[in-house]
Amino acid sequence: EYWSLTARFAGSVPPEFTAKLVEAGEKKVRPATGEETLAFRKAVESGPFLVREIRKKMRRRSPPPPFTTSKLQQDGARKLRMPSYRTMMVAQSLYEGIDVPGEGLVGLITYMRTDSVRVAAEAVDAARDHIRVAHGEPYLPSAPHVYRNRKTAQDAHEAIRPTSMEYPPAKIKPILSRDQYRLYELIWNRFVASQMAAAEFEQTTINILCEPADTPAPEGGHPAGGYLFRATGSIPRFLGYLDLYQEGNGLQADPATGEQEGEKDEGNVLPDLSEGERLALRELVDAQHFTQPPPRFTESSLIKELEEQGIGRPSTYAAIVKTIRSRGYVRMEDRKFLPTELGRIVTDLLEESFPKVMDIAFTARLEEELDQIEDGEVGMARTLGEFYQPFSEELERAKSAMPELKDELIATGIPCQACGGEMVIRFGRAGKFLACRNYPGCRNTANFRETPEGGVEVVPDEEAGVSCDKCGKPMIVRRWKGSRYIACSGYPECRATRPYGIGVGCPECGEGEIGERSSRAGKLFFSCSRYPDCRFASWSRPVSEPCPVCEYPVMAEKIRKSGKTEIVCLRKGCKGKKAEEPLNRTG
Repeated sequence: EYWSLTARFAGSVPPEFTAKLVEAGEKKVRPATGEETLAFRKAVESGPFLVREIRKKMRRRSPPPPFTTSKLQQDGARKLRMPSYRTMMVAQSLYEGIDVPGEGLVGLITYMRTDSVRVAAEAVDAARDHIRVAHGEPYLPSAPHVYRNRKTAQDAHEAIRPTSMEYPPAKIKPILSRDQYRLYELIWNRFVASQMAAAEFEQTTINILCEPADTPAPEGGHPAGGYLFRATGSIPRFLGYLDLYQEGNGLQADPATGEQEGEKDEGNVLPDLSEGERLALRELVDAQHFTQPPPRFTESSLIKELEEQGIGRPSTYAAIVKTIRSRGYVRMEDRKFLPTELGRIVTDLLEESFPKVMDIAFTARLEEELDQIEDGEVGMARTLGEFYQPFSEELERAKSAMPELKDELIATGIPCQACGGEMVIRFGRAGKFLACRNYPGCRNTANFRETPEGGVEVVPDEEAGVSCDKCGKPMIVRRWKGSRYIACSGYPECRATRPYGIGVGCPECGEGEIGERSSRAGKLFFSCSRYPDCRFASWSRPVSEPCPVCEYPVMAEKIRKSGKTEIVCLRKGCKGKKAEEPLNRTG
């Protein structure tokens, strides 16, 4: 926990701006308690506030190099919301070639599995010629940019770039699919930007001094040197490469606050003040903050971490990410990876049985040794022997000591309502659940939750309020992956199920009801209860409200990055929408 004190000032010219208390008596300030912050507030609230110093300097931001595989996958996920495996599939199609009218099959990009930022000299010359014509001389640096590879780079192929500057994205857009065009445009812009002039910013720092004279002094008196507030901001003076390409948010987060470096500076527009000028205090705001844990991995940040830790190769990043998702070790929530119960259990078992193999440093070192084998610096037999001897011993121990998840039973003492036996905890693809010990003789199952005391209690079934069409028994709500469905309470004797309806009629067939479903990857979507006769489907949650533009009977909730929910038309091609707050739903 820590606190901050921020002031809002007005000078002789607009706009008003904010500054943060950073020093007291020429010592850095970071209040630890509300009482300490209140003491500072009382000490400075009557001023006066004078501009002590104004510092201005020009800051240059150089363009990034052309894409490597990992950077392409990161930007594909961040900018295009494209999974890494999809990015690689689309890139493969661009590399293999597109049928260009009058020219035949044309490969539009260079090889897409590379860890190098090297670019052929003729490609650099072509890019510079394009910049001179398309953007003008000011955007062309006096000399080409040359980028260095990482020490671990194999440098077997060039960076990912367009094969020719004769095929700008706009020219070939009609012959590309939507994803091909978006990815090709991303690769094109990044490559051209890599040879453009640097962006220039004027960074301004204003130090504001408060030396109270008439206010009651805090315990110990006012510090010598007074109280110093600081405001920082920057204004772009020349956009340079940013006119064409802006990197995905790659700023480093402050581990204490979770805020990103430079994020506030560039958004704080400062007025043109003079040193010695007196400022008017408009507002003092004291705020409480808490240190934040590291953020959850997104697909983009996970690939970046794999690359930085030396795990895998450009050709395996997408496969790694796809595997942990398809096997149910993680689930996606707000585009972030969250470990599942199964993932936690498997990781704990592997770390316990194979501590060396699960060590990140060991994995990176082995990758290094494989490179040395390829270069002829180390013998293959020796490296394999050093690895396999201890690994085989760990493997034999694990075969006898590591439990089989499917066979692992944890007693609970809870009686089975079907046969009177004991309910035990079993493990499945979706995690842990309760099942009768007498399985397969008794197939009774139930969900459970852990109590604060460490015990286990059965989670009662949620009644669906309808009866089974086949046997007449009450139906209950069940969950599978990301969605709910309705099942007969007489399972396993009766296996009747139906979709979990959301109370919205199907706009296509007019007969069915829209219900929840899960994709193979566990992502929630909505479809008609008459599937496959009616194939209506939507990733967004439908709302029973007609479109104000085309009068289509159903709209859908679209949640933006900001958290704001918009109600948009579901009909393809219609841009009708109605701004709404997030809807309250039951269930």
